Amino acid sequence: MKKSEEKRNLVQELISFFKTLNTHKLYEAPDHTASKDWLAEVAAILKNLDETDYKRFSDLRQHLYDSIPLVTRKHAAEQIDGFIRQKVSEYKRYDFSYLDVKKSTQDKKLEEKSTKGIELKELMQRAKSYIELESVTGVKVLKVTFAERFNLFGREDIVLSVITNEKKEKEWWVVGGSTPMNFYSKLIFKSADEAFSMHTGLMLRMNDAKFSESKEEPEVIGYDAFICHASEDKEDVVRPLAKRLTEIGFNIWYDEFELKVGDSLRQSIDKGLINSRYGIIILSKAFFSKNWTKYELNGLVAKEIDEKNIILPIWHKITKADLMQYSPSLVDKVALDTTKKSIKTIADQIIEVLSS
Repeated sequence: MKKSEEKRNLVQELISFFKTLNTHKLYEAPDHTASKDWLAEVAAILKNLDETDYKRFSDLRQHLYDSIPLVTRKHAAEQIDGFIRQKVSEYKRYDFSYLDVKKSTQDKKLEEKSTKGIELKELMQRAKSYIELESVTGVKVLKVTFAERFNLFGREDIVLSVITNEKKEKEWWVVGGSTPMNFYSKLIFKSADEAFSMHTGLMLRMNDAKFSESKEEPEVIGYDAFICHASEDKEDVVRPLAKRLTEIGFNIWYDEFELKVGDSLRQSIDKGLINSRYGIIILSKAFFSKNWTKYELNGLVAKEIDEKNIILPIWHKITKADLMQYSPSLVDKVALDTTKKSIKTIADQIIEVLSS
């Protein structure tokens, strides 16, 4: 069987398991045999599909097991539901045909060539020399092997796995290629991805001429508001609203809050409120078409800090009757309406709130 067919079969298995997902049972009895078996089977499928997705799912599963209050377990189960829903949607569109390319045409290029014209063998030799030169205890490199290849921001770097004769810190990652070479202990960085992430952060910091650090506490940081919205409403409402608010001088965050099917509404709101004073929610038919649970929608009403409403709803082309159908709990919450007021007028009223 071709590798692409194996992957497609795994996707079909994931879809089948997703159809049997019972979120209620998952958070009511996560230790039940049926729940454990379901989680284990999905984990096994994801491990064979994508290592990063497998790690993310494993974190969500562990969070479910670690959660003691029922409401926390419920949130964890809904996160799992949203994550698998999103992955199913993504995998359906994947083209796995590249996996069937013969090693002579794809894998050899991966294993034998680095970037900038440097052959992998030469990069390995440089890594060996680099570690031995940097060592103050006379460390000798015993083995260098290719680990992983990363392409980010138009730059390509190679991660090499290095084994030395050092007793305390025997194994290292060496990262380099399009960026200056550096090495990272495997005692601290457990995977090539972790080493590359650390390396990337260091390189960005080194290359940013405006980078600075200070021990002085800032007066303010983050955003005045984030705008949570369906992608379908971005052009009509979100962009002009954000433009008006930023013109006045407010810091508005909205690109990362373009909600799609499979996203977690509750998680998105919580994420926005960590870094923002207010959350502006565009309620529309497109917004409600994402099939939010009543639990998530009721959470919007309850979001208050020190008795101050921090969720600012905007109705876009919906009526009170529409809202009653989708979420009765939101009907009584004071909201602005795009069918009755212009975006400029709505923005000016929000400005009054943000300025208070």
